[in-house]
Amino acid sequence: GPDIIPPLLDGLLQAEDRDTRRLLFDVLSTFGVALIPEVSRRLPSTQWYQTRNLLNLLAQVPGTAEFDPMEYLLHVDPRVRRAALPVAAETPGYSDAALAVALRDRDERVVLDAIYRFRERSTPPVLDAILTRVVLADRSPELRILAIRAAREHQSPVVRDCLLEVVVRALRGEGADNPLSGRVAAAALDALRAGWPGAEDVLELQQEAQESRFASLRRAVDTV
Repeated sequence: GPDIIPPLLDGLLQAEDRDTRRLLFDVLSTFGVALIPEVSRRLPSTQWYQTRNLLNLLAQVPGTAEFDPMEYLLHVDPRVRRAALPVAAETPGYSDAALAVALRDRDERVVLDAIYRFRERSTPPVLDAILTRVVLADRSPELRILAIRAAREHQSPVVRDCLLEVVVRALRGEGADNPLSGRVAAAALDALRAGWPGAEDVLELQQEAQESRFASLRRAVDTV
């Protein structure tokens, strides 16, 4: 019964052997929501690796956590933030805020997880965060392309305006020294053609991109 949870948690937090921790983790995960009070009580006083393990444990538990998961999305260690996002994103009342915070994280793995979670359950506030904090932000081309592909499913004016801005920036030479920057603009153009086929401004931008002085942009557009 649940009385065994505290000593099992002690073992999980103290065990040095990975196989032992895995066994204890698997046993503890069977207790479901009964874990929440004891795990929540211990979280504030744990080392980063213990915090990560406890958050990973809570990620296996459906229901509402009895603590504020946002605190751990702001943790100094990215490994803790990676473990906190699945918990915060599934906690009622915190999902939108959690994804919005994660999308501005310095760690690309956290941002990547947030993008995938947005694709599964999108809302207008998170869409806005995707556009402003990833698509139009100083992020890696790979992340920006993934964010564009996630946002393109929403054929709203705000998405259209964002994608147009991406292309215009590329035509002005933003990131022209990065061989991958052309792929970002090409992904935006592809999304615009799919969402707004035949739009005059989209066709004009495509023509400009194909005639651009930046070779990376011309090549990327021609291959899409």
